[in-house]
Amino acid sequence: EQLKTFALKEASEAISILMNLRAFWEDTWDEAEAEAAFEQDPLFNPYITVEMMLHSLETIHPALLMNQVLAVNLSNARFVLKAASNQARQVPILAEGFRKLHNAIDLALQALTKDSSVEVAASKPGGKADILSHLATETIAKCEEACNQIGEFEILLSRSLALLEKLPGKYGLIDSLLQE
Repeated sequence: EQLKTFALKEASEAISILMNLRAFWEDTWDEAEAEAAFEQDPLFNPYITVEMMLHSLETIHPALLMNQVLAVNLSNARFVLKAASNQARQVPILAEGFRKLHNAIDLALQALTKDSSVEVAASKPGGKADILSHLATETIAKCEEACNQIGEFEILLSRSLALLEKLPGKYGLIDSLLQE
């Protein structure tokens, strides 16, 4: 009984709030003066937006730009290879190869994200750490590993698809042929 009373009280309070809100907007609408659209200030100015975008491209550090380009390319490669390997991923070795590829790209993307949000101190040959770099050596190694995994997976995928064309549905046989 108390639960019903509480629920009813909550519902009536919610209705009251909605009615007050509706009344506020109706009053505001009625009090507003009409103004033609061409006389109103634009909400979006494409010229300013383009200028801001060009300014960003002109002032971005080249290492940060390359960081972002690399992240987009790695993500795109994963997407394309996943789409291309849908049928062939029933071959166990290819499924394992895609898992390795996925993990390598994830590690590289995480490292790129970390490096793009934090500048990494780089040391000069004299041992001074006063220059700033935008990529850590570990990130470069992870990106290289991701690129290597992409290359290996592409070869494995092309061989799998060629064998699947000649031996449709023989996933076990194709798996044993590819492992040799």
